[in-house]
Amino acid sequence: MASEELEPPPDTDSDPGPAATEVAELRRRLDEALHTLDAIQNGSVDAVVVNGPKGPQIFTLESPRSWPDAATSTQRCKRP
Repeated sequence: MASEELEPPPDTDSDPGPAATEVAELRRRLDEALHTLDAIQNGSVDAVVVNGPKGPQIFTLESPRSWPDAATSTQRCKRP
């Protein structure tokens, strides 16, 4: 999934008001989330920090095998 740039909302009023401000903030957050997902999918991320009940936890991401090898070994696993 390629990251897509979001188009800014049309400038319809010099005073955007609270609703337009909220929409702009949501667009900014969505754009950041899309960039993050794109980085994860493209292999640019090697760790993720997750805030949990015990505080921040760091999860490292590693891929010792190529995707076809991982899919093949997963198919060989038997469910109980």
